[in-house]
Amino acid sequence: MMQLSARLRSATTTIAAIGVVGLAIVLAAWINTKAVEAARQVSLSIEIRERAERFLGHIRDAETGQRGFLLTGVDAYLAPYTSGRAAAMPELESLERLVQDAPMQRERAELMRSQAIRKLNELDATIALARDGKRPEALALCATAMASSRWTSCATPSSRSSSPRT
Repeated sequence: MMQLSARLRSATTTIAAIGVVGLAIVLAAWINTKAVEAARQVSLSIEIRERAERFLGHIRDAETGQRGFLLTGVDAYLAPYTSGRAAAMPELESLERLVQDAPMQRERAELMRSQAIRKLNELDATIALARDGKRPEALALCATAMASSRWTSCATPSSRSSSPRT
């Protein structure tokens, strides 16, 4: 009987040890899965931020080119406008694809899209006015847009300091 009891204890201990090892393996696999998912989320967040910064940089370039052209009337200043305008929306489309599964971020991207379209239309309109010899009207449109826009708008250096930013 003593031998049977010792064997039973040994078997029970072995089974318990195997159970603990099995549980440790399952727990390690779960932790690893969570770590991989967290790393994926961090990478996605970094890519989203980089895309957003590039998008805003393209919009800023377009504004810079527009301002340079409006201030000087020299077509060469439109180079950043042309490249920024061409690159902005494709960059935003890439950003929108990245955030399609995140409702709040998707909503922000939609807001960015509507603001970008409004801004690019404003830039186009002011450049067209200036090309038609209506530079004062173009600058007035910039000042009006700047007062009503959350984004940086075009303005002459003197009007920039006196116009409120929102």
